[in-house]
Amino acid sequence: MSGDADQEFFADGLAEDIITTLSKLAGLRVIARNSSFVYKGKAVDVRDAARQLGVRYVLEGRIRKSANRMRITAQLIDASSASHLWAERYDRAIDDIFAV
Repeated sequence: MSGDADQEFFADGLAEDIITTLSKLAGLRVIARNSSFVYKGKAVDVRDAARQLGVRYVLEGRIRKSANRMRITAQLIDASSASHLWAERYDRAIDDIFAV
């Protein structure tokens, strides 16, 4: 969201960690980083992206960082209806990133 290269690097790393963690769950099909990052920074209809990727659910989120604080928001979306199934916001000190 900021255009700051350091924040983009931080956000990309967090996204990769989430992809890796979700990939370890049996029975859950997770799209690879290279395929999902095609949509990074673009305004895309979640239904179109899900159709192109062959998925039913989309996890999307944002991260904002200021000084030593961060806010991470995440939403799980049912792509067939574009409705939110779950959403959460995490406000933490940067030092707590691995706790999130």
